[in-house]
Amino acid sequence: MKIKTILVLICGVLILVLTGCVKRVTYIITWVNYDGVVLEVDSEVYEGNLPTYDSDTPTHPDSEIESFEFIGWEPQIAIVTSDQTYTAQYQSKTRNDRDTFTIIWINEDGIVLETDFFVSLNSIPTYDGPTPKKDSDSTSSF
Repeated sequence: MKIKTILVLICGVLILVLTGCVKRVTYIITWVNYDGVVLEVDSEVYEGNLPTYDSDTPTHPDSEIESFEFIGWEPQIAIVTSDQTYTAQYQSKTRNDRDTFTIIWINEDGIVLETDFFVSLNSIPTYDGPTPKKDSDSTSSF
């Protein structure tokens, strides 16, 4: 019985020593934005783990006609088996009319001189029509 106990203890110690000596395999996971800009690099992700993105939610600047909403990663996040790069994916939406305006240039007599459609929010409209004229009167000269 003593010999069995000693053999079991020796086997247990050997298993602990051998498993402690085995280096776990790690991989590099890279997270990039739509334009290829690196957002985060996880350099030691263990094989078999599920990688996680820990930085701020990725963003994509709006254009004059579209806005973009982050919807996830491509490829779909999966258990780590090799180095992997994940790219942020966005859904585009046509911007609402509240983001553009119609500017109507009106002379002081009420005549419409020019109409500018789809002027973007935060842009400066420009008048390209003929120079407005007003007849002089006894008190003012134009």
